[in-house]
Amino acid sequence: MRILSLLNDINKIAYNSPSFEGFSEMFAAIPRDTLFKYPYAYMQYIDILMISGDSAEAREGLARLNEFQDVYEHTEDISSDFKNRILGEISTMRIFSVFNDAEQMVSQMNEALRLLDGDVSYLIKRESEFTFGSPHLLYTYYREPGRLRETADYIVRKFPFFAKLANGCGTGCDYLTMAEYALETGDWQSAEKCL
Repeated sequence: MRILSLLNDINKIAYNSPSFEGFSEMFAAIPRDTLFKYPYAYMQYIDILMISGDSAEAREGLARLNEFQDVYEHTEDISSDFKNRILGEISTMRIFSVFNDAEQMVSQMNEALRLLDGDVSYLIKRESEFTFGSPHLLYTYYREPGRLRETADYIVRKFPFFAKLANGCGTGCDYLTMAEYALETGDWQSAEKCL
């Protein structure tokens, strides 16, 4: 339980997800009831599952997140502030479960901001990865032909709110998106002005 206690300490959560030999096996072997008592440690494990790149692990991570949310929504012997904090962190994690769908991400972002009541996430740090390694932010969300401008405008309007939730992570995504749009449409002068 010492490891869970350390991982659960909000002052020790780092921007790079924890991983050590036996990390996944340890969490897989611990009973759920025990994991629920260490919410920040457990959410770090769920996060690793969800962004692993393995579809089976991502499904397991999402199933665990759904179960975890259900438990905290129906737990009555905790303060409303703590409950909202945990549910806000869960909504923050859900942003990654709908990655590549800008509207769904913004919906989760807004829910997290509401639940955290202006506070920042403990799990997402300023140094965290914003684009999941994608070399082109705008194209990550461009899903429907003929809607590049609409997608760019939406990102410019809505995504900067993520920086409020994540203590600055993603700051400047609006300028990057405008520059990428300008480059993709051959507007070299505007692209240069955006940066």
